[in-house]
Amino acid sequence: MQNVTFLIATLGIVVAAIIAFTNGRSDFVSRFNEYVAAAGGVANALDIAQAQSGYAARGFDWYQTFLSLSLPLYIVLYAITSSIIGGEVKNARKAQIFGMPGSVVYTTLWMVLLIGGFQLLAGYDLLGHLGAVDPGALGLDFTPTFIELAGAMVYENLFLVLLLGVGFLLWTYVWLPINFLASTRILLAWSFDRLMPEKLAYVSPRFHTPVISILVVLVLGEISLALYAWHIVLHSIVGIFGWILSFILTAVAAILFPYRRREDFEASPVNWRLGNLPVMSVVGALSLISLLICETVFWLDPFVGLGYLPNVQALTVGVLVAGALLYYAAKYIQRARGIRIEYAFREIPPE
Repeated sequence: MQNVTFLIATLGIVVAAIIAFTNGRSDFVSRFNEYVAAAGGVANALDIAQAQSGYAARGFDWYQTFLSLSLPLYIVLYAITSSIIGGEVKNARKAQIFGMPGSVVYTTLWMVLLIGGFQLLAGYDLLGHLGAVDPGALGLDFTPTFIELAGAMVYENLFLVLLLGVGFLLWTYVWLPINFLASTRILLAWSFDRLMPEKLAYVSPRFHTPVISILVVLVLGEISLALYAWHIVLHSIVGIFGWILSFILTAVAAILFPYRRREDFEASPVNWRLGNLPVMSVVGALSLISLLICETVFWLDPFVGLGYLPNVQALTVGVLVAGALLYYAAKYIQRARGIRIEYAFREIPPE
């Protein structure tokens, strides 16, 4: 399913890029105005956008450029999620090395191409006006995305409009399954380690999947959706700040592992060195620096930054505290049964 949706979604992006690079500024102005009017909006929409947006061009600003990193980070950070299902990936030694950095490069190339194409098509200032104006002033329900701007150029061609729209929608079905798989596999792993009830590790002999874990994630996902949709606690995906904290711990572990577990490191097939420095420690240090930069961005972002959302700050701290309490509660309960769960974390998994 992912392969098919990925192909269709990519075709939609290809069509959007072709439209952006094969049309001029005057074409965009006339076609977008026609599209908005045909959709039930106002006439001369772009003139109204320029008059009412309040947008004004500013000079280059390093700080604002730094904050804008949150936008691509929302996309490329998820490349690391496949590491969570590494045990289920065939030829993981090659597939993960190719897949994770490869997906970042692939995504980055498309972002650069599309940004360049729509800058040529509409121009920086016109895009600024469309982004800043109240969409209701144009008779629209929401600010048009780049895919809608491409669709406006061919809005009378039903096939191209469907390819653009359906392709844009299907990107959800490309990235969503890996997050769902990661969540269910985490519950299964916790159950294996005696941190969660054993039922969560049950794998159906008929479906060959951890069905109970899947149902638990389904329920938790619906609850989270409600908290977000009704603005009760969640705001966008700011939970990513806490998510990155877990990878910061992994980076620190990578730095220290060759020194704290020297025998295990020397016996491993990746006991590489740069001079006297273990490559694992170097990579861990570079990862730590990168992740701290990411955390800074997600704290300062003026729209979804954790620094502006006290309720999500409390939620993030609450998740970390709850995780620690659950661990020690499980440790105490299992020790009373004669099981020392900490022993599982003193060994490197065979896979």
